[in-house]
Amino acid sequence: MRIHRRLLSYLRLFATAEPTGGGVLEQDTIRARSIELVNERGELAMTLDGGGGDRDPGIVIYGPAPAVTLLVRRENGMPYIMANTAAGTAIQLTFLLHGTPVVNLRDQDGNDRTITP
Repeated sequence: MRIHRRLLSYLRLFATAEPTGGGVLEQDTIRARSIELVNERGELAMTLDGGGGDRDPGIVIYGPAPAVTLLVRRENGMPYIMANTAAGTAIQLTFLLHGTPVVNLRDQDGNDRTITP
């Protein structure tokens, strides 16, 4: 496995940085398929995913039970936002191909309802 010197220097920087500190990296790019951020207890807090395979690119923000997902569908370029709970309820906001907004709702029993203007 080949590790680029720049990535290695970033890893050293992150390993030695203070937990509350931060810095600005100007004109540099970090390339990864997925980046996971964890909280001070090591619990997953957020994922930045470049997509691939059957996954669309987006951001997932985790809470104690629910999650919020902001994605862009690769097949049509349409953005969507989804929030769901551990109980199975969910709301999804997106657009139809011609631009009409759509809200999809799911209750705890798995019943779906779609709302359009």
